[in-house]
Amino acid sequence: MPLLCTTVLSLLLLPLAFSCDSQKTLQELKFDYITAVITEISSLTEIIANLLRNSTCPKLKHKPPHCTSSTDEVRSIYNMTCRMWNLNSTLTKRLVDTVLYSLECHCPTNPTEEPKSRTTKVPRRPARLAMKRKRELKKEMKKLCKIELILNSMTTCYNVVVTKSQTT
Repeated sequence: MPLLCTTVLSLLLLPLAFSCDSQKTLQELKFDYITAVITEISSLTEIIANLLRNSTCPKLKHKPPHCTSSTDEVRSIYNMTCRMWNLNSTLTKRLVDTVLYSLECHCPTNPTEEPKSRTTKVPRRPARLAMKRKRELKKEMKKLCKIELILNSMTTCYNVVVTKSQTT
């Protein structure tokens, strides 16, 4: 019986752990955007553009996050920020911290796994190392493309916030 109660309680509280109930008004969001977030977005956009200058982004499986005038902007911005946070990139840390501080929210943390340890390291052949480096580079480029996509959507969403705050 206690196991059932714990399971039901966790299912009730789980959505609260993955949401952001920010009480920020559109005016406050606009102020935070103009004073801090816009500089972080523009500098990160410039860095990503320079890193992706000589490459093309592959078509991604998932749809890009979007924000329109009919969506909840705070939730959309929060979801995009947590998505960027989950990519675990050092490039996005300042932007993610700035936006989460602005929204007065935190992204849910994933439980950490213990690293797998080997007792002895087997020397790798140079060809295998080159293949591994190539895979890692491709993975990093894909991550940069995801970041670029989220940045574009986040900029659009903040522009919707600015437009909405001017009409209210």
